[in-house]
Amino acid sequence: MQQFDFSENGLKKRQKFLWIMVLVSGPCIFLLIKLTYDFKTSILVTACAITTIMALTLLTVQMRMMKKSMRAMRVLVEDVRIVKHHNGGEQSIAWEDVVGVDVTENPQGDCVHIKVRSKENKSIHLRDFERMCEIAELIRQNVSDHVTVETKRRKTNYESPIYFFLGGAMALVAVAFGRTRGAHFNDIYEFVLFAGIALYLLTYRPMTKYNAGWKRYEILFCLFMILNVIYRLMQMLKIE
Repeated sequence: MQQFDFSENGLKKRQKFLWIMVLVSGPCIFLLIKLTYDFKTSILVTACAITTIMALTLLTVQMRMMKKSMRAMRVLVEDVRIVKHHNGGEQSIAWEDVVGVDVTENPQGDCVHIKVRSKENKSIHLRDFERMCEIAELIRQNVSDHVTVETKRRKTNYESPIYFFLGGAMALVAVAFGRTRGAHFNDIYEFVLFAGIALYLLTYRPMTKYNAGWKRYEILFCLFMILNVIYRLMQMLKIE
């Protein structure tokens, strides 16, 4: 039997994801409401600030609970079954009942998610545990030969913070198009084009693949394009 605990890096990654989500959501909500309704800016800023502060306070409490819950999680790879322990109990699947395994890798080839499926339509999801690649290899060794272990590698890391900014920009473009009723179609088409180019560069990283030293400049360039879209939207709609 081998035991794998929840990764501290995985815990930090989830915390970072939640912090960024809350901090980015505040400005995006403000801009979406401002684009949609004619609220006074001072009142809207106050309301969004209070909402963001409350969300951050709740998130702080939630993170303390999450730390305790995540650190209690562990995976046991036994001779006859795989077991996932958590605060609410445990999940287990016998190796003889496994009908399929799905392994997901990030663009660097590291295992980031494992799904073990059983005959009874039950499944165990494993993410952010220590030595995920070793867990995947042990699963391959223990399942029957007729069980399909499918491995998929992502082309990009969708957990990157810049995707929050890109999603917010696309939402603002959609709202602006509806509010102006197509009066600024050419401008909005240009905004969509810029956002699309940024998404393409973030997804396929052609500059980084050509020269790894250009990664930082490629990300900064994409961020500049997204911020430019947001700024020009504000100028077009003359938000005060």
